[in-house]
Amino acid sequence: MEWPVPKESKIWLRGVSTLPSRPYPHKGLIVKPAGLRALVVDGEDIKVPRQPSSIIGCLCRHYYPGLVPIGDGEEEPAWSWEHWKRAPDTKDKWGRVYGSAAERVVNDFWDFFTCAEGMKDEANEVVEAIAKKIVQDMPYEARVDAVVKYFAQERKMLLKKSLARRVHLTHSMYMKQIISKWIDPEWRAQHRMASERRALMGGPVHLQE
Repeated sequence: MEWPVPKESKIWLRGVSTLPSRPYPHKGLIVKPAGLRALVVDGEDIKVPRQPSSIIGCLCRHYYPGLVPIGDGEEEPAWSWEHWKRAPDTKDKWGRVYGSAAERVVNDFWDFFTCAEGMKDEANEVVEAIAKKIVQDMPYEARVDAVVKYFAQERKMLLKKSLARRVHLTHSMYMKQIISKWIDPEWRAQHRMASERRALMGGPVHLQE
């Protein structure tokens, strides 16, 4: 295993993990389905600041619903898209509220792009397919990201993901990378509201085999 060379200066990690602010200045970019699992920007020689799949990934991280009831008073993390379909949405600052966290991701995607005319239903299916795959990969990618961030922040080393997948930290090392959002008062208030809405809905989440 070839380890990276430590650096004295701050490590800048690649990749964009946060949503752009809204209203989004590039919303006029038109996207259309390219097969069952891809969206492409329509047109030639167009500079695309953020790819559709990147925005979907950010939406999934931003709206992660946390724990979802599965019956008998038990809860489990929303690791599947079926969990997301069960998890309730909360009203945003524009007054919008959807039927579930899954619907929130699909609908909010169109805050950042414009759909090609007559292709909205097909495009929504692709958005959902991409989001479903991202959600399924979240548990694995979260561990890898924690390793990358640990080496960047604690050891001043830039670790590639291909190498980070082969590294396992100790419990205390992983805890150093706790997600700051989870201890943010505003996020905790939103999470509490979502939990109360789940309780009002009643019944367990129904997972598909």
